[in-house]
Amino acid sequence: MNTLLLFILLLFSFQSLADDVLPCSDSSESEIEVVKIVRPNYPASPYASVFNEGYVKIQIEINSRGEVDKAVVIDSKPKHYFDKSALHAIRNSLFSKDNESNHRCGIFTYKFTLD
Repeated sequence: MNTLLLFILLLFSFQSLADDVLPCSDSSESEIEVVKIVRPNYPASPYASVFNEGYVKIQIEINSRGEVDKAVVIDSKPKHYFDKSALHAIRNSLFSKDNESNHRCGIFTYKFTLD
């Protein structure tokens, strides 16, 4: 019974992760340039000395005004530690405008190091 429950939880976890990926296959192939990048804050935590470096890879959907409409973490290390800070920063960043397409997708990676 416990094995079956564990299998169901794992299956649900993989499915929900796959559902979060943005549908970027139909997006425009135009080039995306960074206009204004917001740097994420390093999370204030008692674990800061343990997690002194990492990264967050984010898939973003950008509208024609260059604003981030959607952002989804597709990979991070350590898992979940820097995600909130990185998502907040990318949602406040600005990218090149494109009047010819409704949305564009790209992948952006923030790297974190504590000096």
